[in-house]
Amino acid sequence: MTNNLSRHLVMVLLGVEQLDRNATRELIKLASKNNVLLALLRRAGIRGSLREAEEKRYSVFLNWLGRISNLLEETGVDHLFIKLVKPAEYVPADIDILVRPEDLPEVVASLRKLGLQVLVKEPFTVTLGGKGALVDLYTYPSFAHIVYLDPGILWDSPRSVDVGGVTVRVPSLESEVVLALAHAVYKEGVIAANDVLMIILWYRTVTNLVKDVFIEDAYWLTLSVADAVLRGRACLPYRVPLSLRAYFFAKKTLRDRVFRRTLPIAFRYMRDPRLGVMFLKHLRR
Repeated sequence: MTNNLSRHLVMVLLGVEQLDRNATRELIKLASKNNVLLALLRRAGIRGSLREAEEKRYSVFLNWLGRISNLLEETGVDHLFIKLVKPAEYVPADIDILVRPEDLPEVVASLRKLGLQVLVKEPFTVTLGGKGALVDLYTYPSFAHIVYLDPGILWDSPRSVDVGGVTVRVPSLESEVVLALAHAVYKEGVIAANDVLMIILWYRTVTNLVKDVFIEDAYWLTLSVADAVLRGRACLPYRVPLSLRAYFFAKKTLRDRVFRRTLPIAFRYMRDPRLGVMFLKHLRR
């Protein structure tokens, strides 16, 4: 039943099928697990308190997105909002921004003017929060001090797009898809509905690019999961087995110089018992 629900969710979000009203409650739960609840409620024309709450959350997010975008445009520093453009509308848990390493201190200082405070500092990431906002500043796409994607492709051919009435600067569509696939498989270990939608709609745009940035494994796995979901043979979100992620990491270590170069930093990170346990929990979640 869950497999068929996952297929139905994807088809509704694609606009191919109408919502099965007999499965509304289960579909809402599934959409929430996949963080596409807002899109489902809008596509299916569902009204009520749940829709109002989700729209309010989205409005708060857009308000912060607009304030931060305007501020960064005023400072004139290079920046890209990443992991933001998706086929299905959703309410992000945070605002992710890619900046140049040399611009990071200036961007942090600027965000502090909005009342945000630094919560976490890591080699490639600074997290700020406060007043209902959470912002992750990246100099490299990374987790646990490991860079899983060369940011060079993200800086190539940036574009401006409209997100809920807010104009923001983002990477090219091809780069967005590549980042989404790498983030889902290498960092999160979870392939969700928006990842499946991206690979269905835009897989042809990145066929060659995935080879250049050494994420073919993420590409083919997501494509396989999408095929299985459409056939009613897999459910979403799909959790990548730990053994498979380990195999992908090993292959990426051998081939990807950027990934390999940051491993010593990660090993030093894991020498701290507390942080090492956190890293292992992240892999197993």
